[in-house]
Amino acid sequence: MINTEKTENLVPIRNEITNSELDFENLQKKYNRLKAFYDAIILTSPDIAVIIRLNDGKIIEVNKSFERNTGYLAKEICGKSSSEFCMWYNEEDRETFLKRLIEEKEINNFETVFRLKNGELRNGLISAKVIEFENEIYNYSVIKDITDYKKHAEELRIAKEKAEKSDKLKSEFLAQMSHEIRTPVNTILSFSSLLENELGDVIPENMRFGFKMIDNGGRRLIRTIELILNVSELHTGTYRCCKKYLDLRGDILNPIINEFGNLVAEKGLELEFKAESDIDTIIYADQYTVTQLYLNLIDNAIKYTKTGKIKVTLNVNSEEHLYSEVEDSGIGISEEFMKILYVPFTQEESGYTRKYEGTGLGLAMVKKCCEINNIDIKVRSTKGKGTKFTLIYE
Repeated sequence: MINTEKTENLVPIRNEITNSELDFENLQKKYNRLKAFYDAIILTSPDIAVIIRLNDGKIIEVNKSFERNTGYLAKEICGKSSSEFCMWYNEEDRETFLKRLIEEKEINNFETVFRLKNGELRNGLISAKVIEFENEIYNYSVIKDITDYKKHAEELRIAKEKAEKSDKLKSEFLAQMSHEIRTPVNTILSFSSLLENELGDVIPENMRFGFKMIDNGGRRLIRTIELILNVSELHTGTYRCCKKYLDLRGDILNPIINEFGNLVAEKGLELEFKAESDIDTIIYADQYTVTQLYLNLIDNAIKYTKTGKIKVTLNVNSEEHLYSEVEDSGIGISEEFMKILYVPFTQEESGYTRKYEGTGLGLAMVKKCCEINNIDIKVRSTKGKGTKFTLIYE
């Protein structure tokens, strides 16, 4: 006969066993999820990862990247002390690293050199964290191999040094060439002018034209040399910028307009300068480069204008920014050439049959001068009708 009382007493035990089985199953599932997460994050990481027990220095776990990059297999190093493999190239680095890790509990981007199984040395960045688990303290480290990065950085440094040395030699050569050419040309111009003055009215008209040709040719040569030198300094970064407060109207534009007076008159053109009287024309800029950009823009306007006038205006826009315009009624610029307008040594007409003199450096220099002085330059042009350059001061 079945003892009902005993059977009833077994029910709670059976329920407890069932609950325990369910708890174990849940724990097993949780463990499997955590293991899968660990494998996905740690073991398959592209960077080298290693877990070391701190009290004895024994390697507990390494990932696939560790095996692939160092040449050591997990089965041959796990359970052994890391010092046995001499992976630290510099023992002082190892001591510094461990001392900091114990004190700070976490280290980021500790740079060192480590040794592979085959003896090859590699540069690495170690990021490590102290982890406590089941009354044990571990060092979890991730090592990023930066050997290729360091190599490329060194190659870039050497290339940069060579480029700077080359730029310096180029600038020195151009400066020397400028001096060597300008000195005799200035001598020729001085004696030509002296001779012309001495002869005075007795000079025949055809000879007077010859003196004029000598003067124009000499000054053109000097301008070309100075332009090449200036562009070189601006492009190589050797130009020493000296910014100060200037009056754009009084310090720069008025003298330039006066300077071009004779040239404009010779070509039968008109040069008009208009500036609103009540605007603030003070700018903070490098005087030499701002002067050069206006010299080049106005010189180009005169060069490429056969008839009509060149207008230089100074005003303030709706955003209260000072701006200036250099506008001509000349030959204009094609849409195609607009795309390469500021490229050095480019001209819309090239070759020995071109109508206009020049090196194709003027606008390249203008662009650089604008960049140095934080000036926004815009251009509008219609082929056969003229060109307008607008310079906006930020």
